[in-house]
Amino acid sequence: MADGFAAAIVGDHIDPALRPPVSETMRERQRRTVRSAFWVPEHHPPIRQVVAGTDGTIWLLRELREDRVDVWEIYGSDGTLEGTIEIDEGRTSAVPWFPRLGIAIASRDEVWGTTFDELEVPYIHRYRVDRTCERQEM
Repeated sequence: MADGFAAAIVGDHIDPALRPPVSETMRERQRRTVRSAFWVPEHHPPIRQVVAGTDGTIWLLRELREDRVDVWEIYGSDGTLEGTIEIDEGRTSAVPWFPRLGIAIASRDEVWGTTFDELEVPYIHRYRVDRTCERQEM
């Protein structure tokens, strides 16, 4: 996370033609400074984001996994877990712990969200939620 944050601060995710003219030596110095100042709490909250579905569902974005796959848990209005969705592509920000998909509208049947590409061009996505899969017991 510290490396990802440092990369975002020094502009590694921005097209070099759009970045301010700074030498690579200065960028590396900034990168080291950010890494050394980056503090991570000993305990993390288990939920990064909450989205209220249009049909009474509650969407919870779980804590950041090491593989950086976003896991959204979908709960019914009575608190029953109805399913999970894993998102392993896309980004909403250069900050590595932000969600990969910025959810705008969600329900049991579909989810609408946004991402950005490497040139900061926004994309709108619509995914159907496949609820035909049986739940696997672990």
